[in-house]
Order: sequence, then C-alpha cells, then structure tokens
Amino acid sequence: MRDDKVDGNDLRPPLYVAESTSAIRVIDILRTARGQLVLANDEHGALRGLVTPIDVLEAIAGEFPDEDETLEVQDTGPNQWTVAGMADLRLLEQALQTHDLLGDDGSYISMAGLLLAKLGHQPGVGDVWSHGDLEFRIADADAQRIKSVAVRRLTREQAALEDASLSAVRPSSHAGATQNLNPSPT
Repeated sequence: MRDDKVDGNDLRPPLYVAESTSAIRVIDILRTARGQLVLANDEHGALRGLVTPIDVLEAIAGEFPDEDETLEVQDTGPNQWTVAGMADLRLLEQALQTHDLLGDDGSYISMAGLLLAKLGHQPGVGDVWSHGDLEFRIADADAQRIKSVAVRRLTREQAALEDASLSAVRPSSHAGATQNLNPSPT
C-alpha cells in the first residue's frame, strides 16, 4: 500500500472453503496459505461468513472470552468460585471437576435453572443448596432471576456436618412441624 491507496500487487486472492469443511482441514488451509482468514461458502456458492484462526480454535476447544467479557466461572480463592446464573452446567461441571449437575430430562442447562429446580422456588440472596461436597449460595438475585452464585468445595468434615444438620430435622409439609429423617431403630 502506498499513499493510502491499494496497490493491486499487495492483494492476495481470497481463500474459500465450504461451510461444511472440518475445523482440522481449515487449520491446514490457514497454515499452508499463511492466511489470517478464509471465506466460507454454502452449497450454492453464496458467501456465508469468514473464519479466523480463533474461530477454529473455539470450534475445537470451546468459546474463549472476549477482552471485555467476564467469565461465567471465576476462581475467587482456594476451592471457591463465583458463577454467573446463566453459566452453562456442562462448563461448570468441567470447571468444578464434578458431575451430576445436569438433569437427566434436560429441563435445565444453567446454574440458575439447576437451583430453581432443586430449591423449588425463586431463591433470594443467601439461599443455599448443597450437592456432595459443593455448596451453592445465592450471591446476587432479584425478583426475576439469579444473577450470581458463590460456590465452595467443602472439606469432608464440613460436608459431613452439613449432611448431618440437614438430615437430622427437616420441615414437613405441615406448617410449624418438623420431621425426624433419621429415626432411631425400635
């Protein structure tokens, strides 16, 4: 480019791929052509979009956050995280190295959906649900949605105490009554 004008000698012909081309094949094309992007066409030859190396990596490894984007799962300390209410449960399971957060019926896929299903009501700030050695505490919410959740991994001792306190006495369906869930043998 000279004097803010495009010189035809500086231009390279664009690279085209079919939109059905695999991510691995696109990597090969980008590598051999030393290009920064390729154009993707559909079966009729219409331009469908452009593909960058970052797009290919995200297709393989999952989304990367943008510079101005906050992460859905933020590590806040040893065995502690802040999780966005809309965080995807599959990604959360990977981040927390746990399983069984997703429902078998697919009725919820987000952190907020999980807590709504397990708690059975619109929770408020401070409401808690435990799953194995994980404690989920609502950190920020309004009347319509759960915005963020503080998650911590309990030690074995903390988890045992939590299980014992939750299973010893729970409210029954009768107002004001309690029900012993660990009856003594008779």
